[in-house]
Amino acid sequence: MLSWSNPPSENVIGWLSWDGMPAVVVRDPDSGGLTAWSSAEPGKRWRTVDVRDVASEGRALSESDWKAAFECWFPNLSLSPKRSSKTRLHH
Repeated sequence: MLSWSNPPSENVIGWLSWDGMPAVVVRDPDSGGLTAWSSAEPGKRWRTVDVRDVASEGRALSESDWKAAFECWFPNLSLSPKRSSKTRLHH
C-alpha cells in the first residue's frame, strides 16, 4: 500500500466522500488505470484503497464541495484538478 502526506493532485477524475472520509480517484495517464486514495482521519497520511469500493460506496462531489466538506481535515490542501464537475466513475 502506498501512502502520501497529501492527496494526489495530478490526473484527479473524481472527488468523493467515502464513509465520511475524503477520497480521490486518479487516472494513470499512461495505462489509463484508476487508483483511489483516502485518508482515515484529519492529519493522517493518504493511502491507496480499493477503487471499486470507493466508486460503488462513495458519494461523488464537485471539487468545490469536496474542498468545503474536508476543509478542516486539510487546511493546507491545494489541488489543481483539470475538472471541477461531478464525475461518474466507470470501472
